[in-house]
Amino acid sequence: MKTLLSIKFRQKAYIGLLALAIPFSCSRNSDISPASIAGQYRVSTITADPGFALGPPFGTVTDVAAFYQQLTGTTCLRDITLSLNADGSAGIDNPATCRSVGDAGPLAGFGGARWAVNDGKLTLTAPNGTSTDYALTRDETTLRLTRQQPIAGSSSSSTVTTVLKRS
Repeated sequence: MKTLLSIKFRQKAYIGLLALAIPFSCSRNSDISPASIAGQYRVSTITADPGFALGPPFGTVTDVAAFYQQLTGTTCLRDITLSLNADGSAGIDNPATCRSVGDAGPLAGFGGARWAVNDGKLTLTAPNGTSTDYALTRDETTLRLTRQQPIAGSSSSSTVTTVLKRS
């Protein structure tokens, strides 16, 4: 039987894995301009295809947002408001369901980041200068961000899609 310490360590390891998996994406390409995207959003879904094989007791995870909620026991990830400000800055709040912004796991890096839109892609640049590009589609209320995420220990990748709903 696993000890509580062992389970907590595995939780942190899996949360770290999820930090690598979280992308952002959108749906209609008729108006992908910073002005059309600026606003506040909440996570609707995060999916991976193919899923991430985490092994027992977790199996293969395709619904990343639901897995994160099950793993942490909170709705923190879905309660966070992500801000894409018109000036190109990005931010994240700290809702009551999160003990700290760090509990936001893969979304915590939004704080202090910069964003830009170019050629149907959203580029998110972390404060340390690391940039990530996401294929972007949108409609009036939804952003769909998609990117290829390498699968650890494999030469394959997974298509990770994050759907954000305007709040």
